[in-house]
Parts: sequence; C-alpha cells; structure tokens
Amino acid sequence: MAIFQQGDKAVIKFDISSIRHEEVSCGVVRVEKDRMILDFPDDKIKIASYLPEGKDINLLIYTSTGIRVFDSIVINSPFEENFIVEYYEETDLIQRRDYLRVDIDLDLILANSEERVKTKVTNIGGGGVRFLSNGHFMLNSQWDFTIYSPSWDFPVRGIGNVINTLKLNGQLQSVIQFTEINELERNKIIKLCFEIEAHNLKRS
Repeated sequence: MAIFQQGDKAVIKFDISSIRHEEVSCGVVRVEKDRMILDFPDDKIKIASYLPEGKDINLLIYTSTGIRVFDSIVINSPFEENFIVEYYEETDLIQRRDYLRVDIDLDLILANSEERVKTKVTNIGGGGVRFLSNGHFMLNSQWDFTIYSPSWDFPVRGIGNVINTLKLNGQLQSVIQFTEINELERNKIIKLCFEIEAHNLKRS
C-alpha cells in the first residue's frame, strides 16, 4: 500500500446521476492503515449529500512518485465529524517517469552574462523544459532561467544547460536540463504537471 501523509492533496471523483459526475479537491488530514480522513471544502457542501456512507468513489492522491488512483468507499459522510474514506484497490499510477512531462504554454526568460531572451515553454517537467529557440541556443551552453505560471504566486528560477535542439511542428525548439534548482521550486513544477495530467486523464 502506498505511503501517504498529512497535507497531501486528494481528489475524489463520484457520480451524482447516470449522466452527471463531480470531483472535489480535499486535503489529507490523517492517514490510517487502509483509510484516511479528508478535509471536505465548505464551498462544496451542497453536493455532500451525494456522498453517503457506502458510496463508491475514485480517489486520487498526489505523491512524490506520481498520482495514485484507488477504488474507494465512503465510511463517514462529509456531514459527520470526520469525512473518512477507505481505499482498497489501486487501479492506476500516473508515473513520474523520472519526472512527468506535459505540453504547456508558459513564459520563459533565459539570461547569461551577455544577453537576456524572452521566449515560450512548450513542454515542462521536474527535470527541465523544452522551449521555442529558433536555433539560437548552443549545445551545452548554460543559462539562468525564470519560468512564469498563472498557478504560482512567484516564478521558478534556476540554472540549466542546453542538451538538445530539434524541429517540432515546423519550429526549432531546444531543451534545457536543470542543473541547479531548489527542490521546493522543482516540486512546484511537479505539482503543476500532475494537475495537468490528472485533468487530461479525466477528459480521456
């Protein structure tokens, strides 16, 4: 069984009719052997009646290795003192694959001692970014990077080396591998990738 901890992010998915589905983001309050207490958000209390004791749900837990997906059941409804779910069968693992990568459009600034370039990220993961380069960036050159996302209060900064340039969709794109990055900053990228992957999984 996967190891979870207080403060992890959980998403529960459930049916409220034959054609309508809901998902709710919760915080993990406490973890026991095969169940956990979740913090059900106040702004979703109107749909809490669709989560009675015995309700089958899907449970997604964000961990450092990926998103763990479980078939689960409601033990105590959100109207009880503690909202408790039991997780009993793992159905999927969205692997990090060293670091999970996703296609995305983000602003990127690259700088060295000679120049400063503003461009666009096209793909990102915890280990690096691919970006529009027009062949401008030399292999093995080192750059300070600053990545901006609407999901973050502050940009992610670090240092990386260009390891590849390729042509995709008619555009030259280069890849920077992170060589110096604070792990808290890296985790912001990983979390963003997990959220996008989970959204894409839902749509599929």
